[in-house]
Amino acid sequence: MLINRANMDALFNTYNVAFTDGMLRVRGRDGEYGILLDEAAMVIPVTGAATAHSWLEQTPGMKEWVGDRVINNLKGGMLMVKNRNFEETIGVGRNDIEDDQYGMFAPRFTMMGGNAEAIWLDLAIDAVLGNRNWADGNPFFADGRVLNTLGIRPLAGGRYIRLSHRTVKILGFNRTTTILRLGFAGFVEVAHPSPEVYLLNLDSWYSHLQKTQDNPDFWEEGGDNWRTYMFKSGFRTE
Repeated sequence: MLINRANMDALFNTYNVAFTDGMLRVRGRDGEYGILLDEAAMVIPVTGAATAHSWLEQTPGMKEWVGDRVINNLKGGMLMVKNRNFEETIGVGRNDIEDDQYGMFAPRFTMMGGNAEAIWLDLAIDAVLGNRNWADGNPFFADGRVLNTLGIRPLAGGRYIRLSHRTVKILGFNRTTTILRLGFAGFVEVAHPSPEVYLLNLDSWYSHLQKTQDNPDFWEEGGDNWRTYMFKSGFRTE
């Protein structure tokens, strides 16, 4: 290919299409985590070098009005998030263009587009695992912090995966209900950080598997473990 303005514009457009295709492939639930960005974090447009996030303590929820009105004094705070720059650069050699070898770079630009789309969720996951202090001065994931009247609590450490159709299949089950019942019965740890999200603690899962392997009678019908599982699952009342 001759190196001139028209050919370079066409080549740029080709690579731009490959880049966009990579972004679209990663966007959705088929990525590494199986969740969407707006399920893990609040997406806010940014126009400056830093963004100030005002924080207000959550309300305790509605209750029946009996007697005098109860005034809840909510605490406030602020988080200042500084923007950072990210980049990934691919060099295409002049000889590769003149020798018509530029096509082999298209998959690399597709991968770059995927990286550009995936980085935001990666950063959100890193922030969650880092468990830095929240606006109230305490770690966001801490024992005793209740997010609302539903009893939804954040995580407090450990290795977790989201319970989805895909991950449940990998664990050898057809539905999430069995694992949830194991969690309700106390055999494994299942976190519930938001209304539609359940996370399985992998350390507790592997520990449970080891116990069942070491004790062939672990799930013996009528035994203590079997009765606990059945009772907590609502199958038996005694």
